[in-house]
Amino acid sequence: MIELLTRERLQHFWLLFHALLGVAATYYPVLLILWIYLLISSTVVEVVSNGNQRGYIHYFLAYYLGMEILARAIRTSPFVPYESGKYVMFAFLLLGIVITTRRAKSSIVGWVIVLLSIPSLLVERPFFDYRDIVFNYMGLLNLCLAIVYFSYVYLTKTVLLRMFRLCIYSIVPLLVSITLKTPDFDDLEFTLAASFETSAGFGSNQVSTILGLGFTLIGFCYLTNQRIFRSNAVSITLFGLFFFRGLLTFSRGGVLAGVLVLLLIFLAKMVYPLSATVKRAALGWTVAIFVGLFGVAVYANRLTDNILLLRYQGETTGTLIGKREKDISLITSGRWDVFLSDLELWSEHVLFGVGPGMSSRMREGFGTDKIAAHVEVSRLLSEHGLMGFLISLIILTLPVTQFFRCQQNYGKLLKLLLFGFAIFTSFHSAMRTNITPFLYGLATFSVIYDYNRFKLYKYFVHRKSSHPARVESYGN
Repeated sequence: MIELLTRERLQHFWLLFHALLGVAATYYPVLLILWIYLLISSTVVEVVSNGNQRGYIHYFLAYYLGMEILARAIRTSPFVPYESGKYVMFAFLLLGIVITTRRAKSSIVGWVIVLLSIPSLLVERPFFDYRDIVFNYMGLLNLCLAIVYFSYVYLTKTVLLRMFRLCIYSIVPLLVSITLKTPDFDDLEFTLAASFETSAGFGSNQVSTILGLGFTLIGFCYLTNQRIFRSNAVSITLFGLFFFRGLLTFSRGGVLAGVLVLLLIFLAKMVYPLSATVKRAALGWTVAIFVGLFGVAVYANRLTDNILLLRYQGETTGTLIGKREKDISLITSGRWDVFLSDLELWSEHVLFGVGPGMSSRMREGFGTDKIAAHVEVSRLLSEHGLMGFLISLIILTLPVTQFFRCQQNYGKLLKLLLFGFAIFTSFHSAMRTNITPFLYGLATFSVIYDYNRFKLYKYFVHRKSSHPARVESYGN
């Protein structure tokens, strides 16, 4: 099934299929359940039968990013568990690591993080709930396995575009579903808080994040003069719809992450330009992207009677009527208070932390509600202690070293896209979804442009060349 989803000539068919899937799943969730089980079972068969030679594992994981959020939004649990994304990512990554014969030195980073995370699992807990481990620890574990897995595989530019396209396919049903479930705009009362009415009654933060990823992937392709779909009309329409619906969730994290990443890529292109041909071709699209973003934002703001702008300015009802002063806590929707309480927990449990999942249960002792951390770095500190500090240091510095070590300008931009969106997402949505683990792991691969150079690259790798810079240059 995954192989069919990757076929270039079926692009329009699969877009239509996923739009209809969004309609059907909205009213008959069982159809999505059947589709997910068909997809998982067929992928397992394909992987086992060919040893993952065609990369079905990373194709599947890219596709499941949107399916995970859609399944949650239309409430398919327990048939498709709420944390199904974490389960399938763990299983498929582990399978890929086991059956892959190639090994890479860079995979040691993933294993080091795994080892550093183990001590917190042994911390004495008042009670044990496996859901705490799944919700808080499996995201980190999957990130480690993704680093290991993607350090083992070869990826070409064509494969990357297919993965991006699969991700877009999986977001389309969610886009359709939230559109169908949103009341008429004339009947909506927009407020200065995240809107559940415009996000299908589900967590607006997660919906905003996956929609943000959707328009960011399309925008990146245009900034680097690549076509994610054969039809520009299709790409531009999806780009605008993802951004528009993301804005209407009134959850700022996913939208801001996407805009900031595209802005960083635009600025990085000035320092690390692509070829002259690509530079000229991409200039017009660069202008069009940012003009389009501005235009859609202006329209959405007018639609909400200027409330959207106030929301992004950090205003609340209390600040507007003068009862509260705007501060960092209000601007971040309480995330700053949670961050501070995590630091206080760390100060009392410096070495090994309080254990995965325990920070939210112990937070009430610091005058804060029982809220799970939205910032992954602070969660690592409070729940993993000193080991969490080391893990955070690795997670935040690895992208910098990978960026400057990469000799390809296109590779630098691609790493900026993947690492950037992954880390920005972890700062407003922790690892509630697979977006951060998957994108972060994906960003650790080597970029190779075409098939002939790919064969030459493999030749030198198998000879264990003592000149890694020379090996990487075959991707230029």
